[in-house]
Amino acid sequence: MPGLAEGCPLSFAIFGLARAHRTLAGTLISDLGIYTGQELLLAQLGSEDGQSQKSLGNLVRSDHSTIAKTVGRLEAAGLVERRKDEKDARVTRVFLTDAGRQIQEGIQEAWQRLEERTAEGLTAEEAETFIRLARKMRERLE
Repeated sequence: MPGLAEGCPLSFAIFGLARAHRTLAGTLISDLGIYTGQELLLAQLGSEDGQSQKSLGNLVRSDHSTIAKTVGRLEAAGLVERRKDEKDARVTRVFLTDAGRQIQEGIQEAWQRLEERTAEGLTAEEAETFIRLARKMRERLE
């Protein structure tokens, strides 16, 4: 019986790539005092502040409890604050604090370096092909 790497080479390659990408992302954002994944929420709020927890969960494909914990950690760190929606008290909106706004540039710089390292050595055509194939696979998996 072949090992996973030999028997499931596509899945094993995706696993290895995802792990290496996540590790590098974590290294690049560690100086900001946040953890991998948190920067996605903060960057999204930097683009559109006051989003609901539900919309943030949809962005990162996380369930309600996971997103609530992440937002809670960001709130405890002083980077965001939660407020009930003015029109619908069942909806919780998330807003950047001044501290959350101050690290936006650092998040952008870290992700730019991540993008450069990820694409290093690829032609534009290879990058476009990879993106297209990754989206196609993700659609099948979801």
